[in-house]
Amino acid sequence: MNSETIGLSIAHEIHNFAVQSPGSCRLPAENHSDALTTTRVRCRLQTMKTTTRMKTASRFAATLVLVLLASTSRAALVDVGNGLINHPAANLSWVADANLFLTMATADATLVAKVVAAWTDGPIPTLAGDGTTHTIVAADFVAATGRMNWYGARAWVNYLKVTHYKGYSDWRLPEVGTASLQTGGCLTCVPGDGFAINSSEWWRLFFEELGGTANVPIATSNNGSYALFQNIEGDAFWGNAQNGTTTALFRDGGEQVRELTNVVGFRAWAVRDGQSVATPPLAPYISFAPGNAMFAVTPYNTPSAGTVTLKNSGTGPATIASITASGDFAVTHNCGTSLAVNATCAVVVTFTPTDLFARTGTLTVNADTVFTTSLSGTGGIAASISASPDTVKEGKSATLTWSSSPHAVCEGVGGTPGWAGPLMPSGSRDVTSDEAGTFDYGITCTHDAQALPGVQASARVFFTNVASGALDWSLLLALTFALWLVLRARMRHHPAE
Repeated sequence: MNSETIGLSIAHEIHNFAVQSPGSCRLPAENHSDALTTTRVRCRLQTMKTTTRMKTASRFAATLVLVLLASTSRAALVDVGNGLINHPAANLSWVADANLFLTMATADATLVAKVVAAWTDGPIPTLAGDGTTHTIVAADFVAATGRMNWYGARAWVNYLKVTHYKGYSDWRLPEVGTASLQTGGCLTCVPGDGFAINSSEWWRLFFEELGGTANVPIATSNNGSYALFQNIEGDAFWGNAQNGTTTALFRDGGEQVRELTNVVGFRAWAVRDGQSVATPPLAPYISFAPGNAMFAVTPYNTPSAGTVTLKNSGTGPATIASITASGDFAVTHNCGTSLAVNATCAVVVTFTPTDLFARTGTLTVNADTVFTTSLSGTGGIAASISASPDTVKEGKSATLTWSSSPHAVCEGVGGTPGWAGPLMPSGSRDVTSDEAGTFDYGITCTHDAQALPGVQASARVFFTNVASGALDWSLLLALTFALWLVLRARMRHHPAE
């Protein structure tokens, strides 16, 4: 018998109990006015009591049925049996050990070094928004307590991904919303502060599934499902939401708070999308080295290439359908159509900025599942110059042709008199020299707002000496004539036999 049937049966019994009359309202056979009046009053009072009991019982029965129906409309937490807890209502899987990092670090003294080594995405752009970056190092963690900063938390869930913890490669930090990040809002936030429970994965677990009470430790107020987890009490956990350099955290009591990302003072509780099983199927996982590849300042409309190595660090082979890049990026690769477990291949990424300043894109590998990493670079100013011809006689002209990118301010340097000085962004000019020699005609360009590095380019022209050229030809003719005379004389003295 299910909960709905039980609830309806109980409601029916309550109703029957309510309508049963505890006494009799028969009128007396004798027509005694006093007795008749007394009996009528008693019957009316009894009827009123019965009606009230029926209404109360009906409300209670309806409430009971609704509660039972609601309890069955959302599946309870499920212990997968391998250290994972499924959360069906949110379609999530939580790690049963909320302080898994401490548990693993206690068993493996080299864990921090492994986590740092597993991070191949390079420096992480900080949330300061000023272009600074953070490099993952051992100081981001305190193995003895399980604490780390927000950057360390990202590296920790990355380690779970690349090592396929419990057979899965999609671990992440929980999404806990932005309640505690609101300017002028609550500092210790709970749903009663005007935020919906479903705006936070933590709130859904704490209040809906664990039966927690706001601002009360879960160990003292829960519905029993709390026993499925370990180490919830203690320091707060890093969430995934940020606002500038501030990040949301969640903690026991169903509370959400905030802290700066560089504070090594909190823990990381991993979660993944979907329902887990004890023995997950084999699946590929493509990692990128470097991840989030960043190109240096590259001149406008000028290609610059770099290599990203793909590795299938999953549990099954990857069938590669496509490898593409978006934005100002293009790719070629030698990966073929399949990549075995632990095998690598190379993707050559070419960055050709079509505008100045920050340029972004995404490298996407479609291999049974879609794997992505970000691409970024900076478009800089560009300048070029060429000479035609590059060798002429003195007194003759060579044509210089130059061009530059938008927002470039250029001037000519070096060369022969008349070349140095301000130049248009692009153009051509004839140059000459009355003297023989080699001359370098340079062009130097700067950004009109001085926000990008300057660039230089040059072209070399060789002016030859006309007199020296004529003398050389005369000498060559004289030597040729002399040689002819010598040969003729030898033939006269030694005629052919």
